[in-house]
Amino acid sequence: VALLLLRPGPLPGPWGGSRRPPQILASIAVEGSGTVLANGTSRLEWNLTGPYRLALEARPGPCWAFRGWLVNGSFASADASLTLLVGGNTTVKAVFERPVYTVRITSNAPNASILVNGTPRALPAELRVEACSLLNVTPVAPLGWKLKGVELLGEPGAAVSLAAHLLVNRSLLLVSSDAEV
Repeated sequence: VALLLLRPGPLPGPWGGSRRPPQILASIAVEGSGTVLANGTSRLEWNLTGPYRLALEARPGPCWAFRGWLVNGSFASADASLTLLVGGNTTVKAVFERPVYTVRITSNAPNASILVNGTPRALPAELRVEACSLLNVTPVAPLGWKLKGVELLGEPGAAVSLAAHLLVNRSLLLVSSDAEV
């Protein structure tokens, strides 16, 4: 019968005597609105004793887009999925941003204008707008014109155009007279 007695505490190892093996830390931060899954969990701090893999997945919040990963302060990838082999202390940041879109507004009438959220703008106009922004656009017809309709052109996630269609305001004035010539 053999009996092995061990004293409590860490086992002796290659790190010298009873010292603990070095810890390898990885911390994950988020900039903007979104979440990160690390190895399938929402855990953002990792502390292990040997090299390990981190499978990262970035998930943007509503109205936000994933921009890229920064690893130890340097750009690493623009892909939403990233796998890292962590062999030393590492910081990771997932960067999310609100996309900015261009909205072009035109009219077929000279000197036409619009109100955008109550602010007057001459046409044609080009606006840079963050995703999910609300624009209240009111066409203002120049003198002698009337609004026929407004057309929105474009697709979500792309540039959008808004066209105000105006007609020349033509009135027919009838004058009658009972005078004899």
